[in-house]
Amino acid sequence: MKTLFTDILTVWYDQKKRDLPWRNTKNPYKIWVSEIILQQTRIQQGLSYYQRFIEEFISIYELAKAPEEKVLKLWQGLGYYSRARNLHFTAKIIQEKFNGNFPDKYSEIITLKGIGSYTAAAIASICFEEAVPVIDGNVFRFISRYLGLEVAYDDPKAKKEIYAFLEKEIVHATPSVFNQALMEMGALVCTPTNTKCAECPFKAACKAFHEKKVLEIPRSKKTVEILHRYFTYFIFRYQRNDDFCTLIKQRTEKDIWKNLFEFPLLETKSSPSQSELNDFLLKFTSDYKEPVVLSNHEIKHQLSHQLLHANFTIITIKPNFLNEYTEIDFNKFNTYAVSVLINKILAKSNLSG
Repeated sequence: MKTLFTDILTVWYDQKKRDLPWRNTKNPYKIWVSEIILQQTRIQQGLSYYQRFIEEFISIYELAKAPEEKVLKLWQGLGYYSRARNLHFTAKIIQEKFNGNFPDKYSEIITLKGIGSYTAAAIASICFEEAVPVIDGNVFRFISRYLGLEVAYDDPKAKKEIYAFLEKEIVHATPSVFNQALMEMGALVCTPTNTKCAECPFKAACKAFHEKKVLEIPRSKKTVEILHRYFTYFIFRYQRNDDFCTLIKQRTEKDIWKNLFEFPLLETKSSPSQSELNDFLLKFTSDYKEPVVLSNHEIKHQLSHQLLHANFTIITIKPNFLNEYTEIDFNKFNTYAVSVLINKILAKSNLSG
């Protein structure tokens, strides 16, 4: 039997829910892909990536057997590339350990790499009707306001209290509908700002609304200090036979953009000095004695907790061969998975063709 809360929530959802492609399936693979894409991506942007991803990799088997480079290339532009690497890795595990069948219990799903409590609960409830509540930022905000909890987003005690409330409610509803309705309420009505309290079906019972504290609940997380990093790229463009070539390198260290490709990079703690630039270039050619003249363009690229100050210089000499770099046809550079920053640099340098 439904409670008043679940009844109001599910009726509202039935009337107001958006028509999204992953809402028309119970396929755990598709739900998994959609949830991972939407972790750090707005729905408007995520839709096209989801559709391309599902069309290219129609099943766990297809994703598992694909080369990582292909997966990263398809993910290009979404950022947070560890999500794509984890998807690929976990697809292989499901193929090997579960014979290609997605596990159907929360306790098993949450053991998979790249799947946390929220994503595991979403898959378990939407696909298998397991009564496990989801709590993402949208749900946390909606319920903390509804209950009048004057807490911060990252308060673990508040999360436990919210979970306990939802755990009692979800058993009185269809879990797949209940959880999706919670997320939709936070996304469409109980938003961080510009809330739609006037049309909220819960305003009569919402403590934050009656106490006029809607925009004060929940409090923001503690601010994280932004790390400034200084990147200088050297774009070699030289002729070999009838082709223009360049040098690229794959990032393999445990850092941003792991396994993506880029041009030779000098990273410094501040804007590089002329001697640092020349010393770096001498690795590629001992014949080059002229000072490096950088482009006048600095490209700033914001990541979640990092601000990259990037610059580039175009070098038209033929470099020495270095084992850590790969020579490629410049016109084939767009077949490699690269970061958004590299694409910005290509566009700025007018060498993208």
